[in-house]
Amino acid sequence: MIWGNDDDLVWEFPFFDAITDTDAPLNWTSALEAVTRDLSNTSVGHEATLAHTSWELRMDADYVMSLGWIGRRGLSGFSVGGELNVDSDNAETTAWVANTLQSVLEDLEYFRWPLQERRVLRAKVRDSIAVWVDPAPIPSSHVSENCASRDSPRAENAAQSGLLLPEV
Repeated sequence: MIWGNDDDLVWEFPFFDAITDTDAPLNWTSALEAVTRDLSNTSVGHEATLAHTSWELRMDADYVMSLGWIGRRGLSGFSVGGELNVDSDNAETTAWVANTLQSVLEDLEYFRWPLQERRVLRAKVRDSIAVWVDPAPIPSSHVSENCASRDSPRAENAAQSGLLLPEV
């Protein structure tokens, strides 16, 4: 944690590394890890460029959170916030992080994430769980499990909770 401008608390995490030993809010770090896990397994496009990027979480004096990344090697950074507070539930936080990142990545040429049968999925909260949905909107998979095969234990758990997993 570092102090930012105007007494904001700021945390920085390398994009594809596990987040450990931090005092950052657990719901937010869990959301970052879930979204990054899917991004590393289901993206099409600028994967190598993202490997040199860091997440940035920022909490202001009113406990409102902002999400961003610190760009590296020609990839611009971003910062978006003001919609969720530090205590937002995990599903809402995860869906918001996924959709925020997806909005940023849509501006990158040839980058589409996550894909299912050539359709870009969107993150939604269904039954208190962050899930990817196709444009139809049918639940596709839990956020963080988009790379699961249909024969995996995760697929069995998803099937029991009524989710459809993407073809792999």
